[in-house]
Amino acid sequence: MNRAVFEALKPGQLVELTCRLHAMATDLAERLAMNSTNSSRPPSSDPPFGKGGGVAAGSGDAGVTAGVGSSTPPVPSGKPPQVGGRKPGKQARRQPSVPTMTRHRPPGSLPLRA
Repeated sequence: MNRAVFEALKPGQLVELTCRLHAMATDLAERLAMNSTNSSRPPSSDPPFGKGGGVAAGSGDAGVTAGVGSSTPPVPSGKPPQVGGRKPGKQARRQPSVPTMTRHRPPGSLPLRA
């Protein structure tokens, strides 16, 4: 479609076209904002960069651009953040000891059992 097609439309047709385009843009913005936390999609379908990602779709006239570039701060849980290391309650696993060197002795040098 070019400009001449839009200029030839009647005012009622322009309003109808504008409403359809707005509905389409809102629907696409909502689909873009979906990830595994707010839809039935699996976590493997999330974008590889960023946690949770996506644009939060709002309502009203600003629905298409609402939430772009904004992030929500983490909610404090009352516990101090864990610095690193093992998780509480987990024990370190030890590798079974495997001899690294085998000594070959002549048959006469082994101690005899009584």
